[in-house]
This record gives sequence, C-alpha cells and structure tokens, in this order.
Amino acid sequence: AMDLDCRVTVDGDFTSSMASGWSVIGMTAEFNDDCVAYRNDVRNRANNSTNDEDLGAIWVDDAIGAIYKALERTSQLDDTIILFQLDHGRHKKDKIWEGGIRIPQFVHYPAGLGTAPRTFDGMVSTIDIGPTLLDFAGIDSNSAGWYSMDGKSWKDAIDNLNGSGDAWVSGRCLFFESSEDRAVRCGCEKYMLLSASSPEAAEADASGWWDADTEALFDLCDSSGSYIVADEFTHSPEADNILSNNTRAKADSLRDLLQCHLDRTDAAIAPLYQECTGDIATPSPTVTPKPTLPSAPIGGVPQYVDSYPWEDDILASDPAMLMSATALDDNLNRVRFLFRLPNGTRTSYGDAVASQVSNNGDQTTWEVAVDTTVLSGKYRYRIEMRDDNNNMVEYPSNSTWFDFVVADTAAELVAAAREEIAGIIDDFDDDLGNLAAKFVRHGFHDCVGGCDGCVDMTNGDNAGLDIPIASLEPVVNLYAHPGYGFTRADIWVLAALE
Repeated sequence: AMDLDCRVTVDGDFTSSMASGWSVIGMTAEFNDDCVAYRNDVRNRANNSTNDEDLGAIWVDDAIGAIYKALERTSQLDDTIILFQLDHGRHKKDKIWEGGIRIPQFVHYPAGLGTAPRTFDGMVSTIDIGPTLLDFAGIDSNSAGWYSMDGKSWKDAIDNLNGSGDAWVSGRCLFFESSEDRAVRCGCEKYMLLSASSPEAAEADASGWWDADTEALFDLCDSSGSYIVADEFTHSPEADNILSNNTRAKADSLRDLLQCHLDRTDAAIAPLYQECTGDIATPSPTVTPKPTLPSAPIGGVPQYVDSYPWEDDILASDPAMLMSATALDDNLNRVRFLFRLPNGTRTSYGDAVASQVSNNGDQTTWEVAVDTTVLSGKYRYRIEMRDDNNNMVEYPSNSTWFDFVVADTAAELVAAAREEIAGIIDDFDDDLGNLAAKFVRHGFHDCVGGCDGCVDMTNGDNAGLDIPIASLEPVVNLYAHPGYGFTRADIWVLAALE
C-alpha cells in the first residue's frame, strides 16, 4: 500500500476522477500531490521502519496537522474544540488493569480554554465528553430538545481544583468492565470483581503477583496520596492484592458501589443517570419496561441488533446449542443462519422459530438449536433476515463472518489453531517471502525472550517480524484462552513448528 497512489482505494481507482482539487496541505500538497513521494517521506521519517505503529503514528500526526492548518487558514481554529484521545491503554487492550483503562486525552480550544498548557488530574471518563461539549456550547437541561445522559461536564471543574474540581480528584467513583470482569475505582482505591475465567486473574497468577481469585483490592497511590504511574521502572500497585481481613470492610463497601452501578445501569429498569458515589446503599431498582427502541419503519430493511455466539467465543460442544439473532423490524418473518463448518462444509438452518418479542413489538429474537458435538474447531456463521415485504439483509456485511470455536479440550483447541495456521501459510503472498521461515524466526525470538508476545520492533534486528505478528493476530484473537492455558506465545511457537 505504501507504493500505491492514494487515489487507488479499497472502493476503487479514483485517479481519473480526482485529477485535481483534492490536494491536502500538510500532507500531499508539499509533494505536488504525489502520494508515493509523500508515503516515502513518512517511511524516511520512521527510519525505514515497516512497523504499522511507527508509520501510523507519523501519518496520524500529519493528518491532525492538516486539519489544524485547514482550521487555521479558514479562521476557525480558535472557536473549534479539538479533543484527541486513544481508544484504550497502551499495553493492556480489553483488560481492566490501569494500563488498559487509562488513556491520554488532549483538548485544544483557545476561545474557551486559552492557550497556556495545563493538566487536570480529576477522575474523567469518556462518558463525560458529551456533557462537556454541550456545556461549552451553552446547552443545558433548560435547552429545547435536551435529554439526560451518563457522565458530567468538567468545564467548570478544571479551573476550580480547590472547589468542585477537588471532588473530581478524590470524591468520584468510576466503573469499568470487560467481558465478565468488573471494577470500580474511587480516588486511590480500586476493587475488581473477576469471573472464574478472568484473564486478569490468570495473568496475576502467572506473573507471581497474587493467586488467581475472584476479588482484588488495590491502593493506587503512594504515601503522599499521589497516583503511581507504573512502568518498566516503577512497581505496579496492581501487583499487590491488599485484600485481607483488615481490608474486607473497604472491599465490601466498594463492592456495594459496584452493585449500585450495575443496578442503576440495568437495561430492565428506567434510566436513572445518577452516579454511585461514597457509601451509598444499593437501591432496590424499580423494574419497568426496557427503554423503547426506535421503531423500524414499515417496509424498511431489517436492522441487526445482536446475535449469539459472539465473535471469537470458545464454547464447549453441545448437542443443542441455542444460536440466536435479534433484529428490529415491524414485520420480520424469517431468519436463516448460514454456516461454514470446521470441515469446510456449507450449510444453513432455516427453520428458526421466534422465541421472544420485546415490549414495543419491534424487536424480535429468533433461535435455532445446532448440534456441535460432531465436529470441533472453528465455526463461521452469517445471518440472513427477511420481512413480509421481502426486504432482506445479511449480517455481517461485505461477505464477512462471525467466528467461534468449539473445543472440549486443550488438544482440540491446539489442533484447530494448527489447521488455521497451516491455511495462513498456504494462502500467503509468496512475493513477501516464505512465511513458514518467518514463523520459525519469530517463534525462536519469543522463546528466547521468555514472555507472552513481547517483541521490540524499534530494534533493527527485529525488522520484518511485523509480518508474522500481523499474520497470526487473527489466530491469537480467536484461540488464545487463559482457561486452557493457551497464550499468544504458545500460538507463536506453534506456528514455528508448523
């Protein structure tokens, strides 16, 4: 892609139709709109790295710079709020460790915030973005069309650290979840409630931090009350589970707060939009009909809502596994599950029967029982939904599939992963070299490193390892499972043996 004209896209070749008028100042304009020349400049600034993170960071920086310059040229910069943040923590994606849930967030708004650099150390969440932007726009509960939402505005708190801002630092509680794991943090204290298959608990146990358990309590601050930023030189406070008889009362109070949050955000009750803070008692929720979904227009295309199994699930075999699909449509009358079985056979299940209808009559869930005891391995499925007006939609779109794995033992999981890796090797583009050889080099590197997938791509000796890493990422996402003791490093080594 680095050697292609940027007008050649996944949607087609626009070289002719975009012969002029598309120049981007700050990116391609400086290279006479020669995309290949611009991309070569990106590569040069990355010291000829082929790592996506190195190249991507420079490209994103250029793209933001181009937007900044455009706003500056059109005299809109001072009156524009620019909010920039990451989607997850640097090293712990899909985890409720601090390294997964804490992200940098930058805000630039000269007209409202001035130009002097400053920081705000309050407990801010992504759910605060909406209320804050509305607050800057002068929209509040008295404005026409206002509706309540989660989160709150930090607009006034950032300049009042000894008043309302101080409550954001020590008096607010934030709640986090990933899969079946939950956590609450209030000031310096953090409590985790973990499932039996929690990857956090498994990682803590494997790292020798604390024995795998369903609860953990941490003090995230030092003796002065300052938050401890853990890195390779600073011990992580989450390596020390301080839950004991002496701290049981504190853990229970945080657990009550967590339950309060779960109750207040339950989809089966009317929205409350009230934060659980302090020593609040868990309220007894009043069960009401679920919030009304927007009605699907009669004659409109069916709208996909949810389905099961979920993407990248690993399930035990079941002679009557219930698959489900939920859709929004006034007159949906047929749902078909299209399958690719582990042996490559295609089949479909078309006799699904509606099993549940939502309170407003628009949302319908369809179920069908599937025998998964015959074959273990990777299953793929798509959903075809059709209504009385013969409107039909398939989900996922663009000929993609939902993937899940059926395995009763670690051996079955390994066998399925090996088959997938063999297919990747067979399908690999020979122009990029021998993938099997790259896997051997890659697997050896991880064995020497003695860690679960830590490759320093800034080291020139590791140039080219991004290819096997990227090739195996779908396999890691689907097959790595702490419950089976099957890790990223295991998959890397397995690929080397293949």
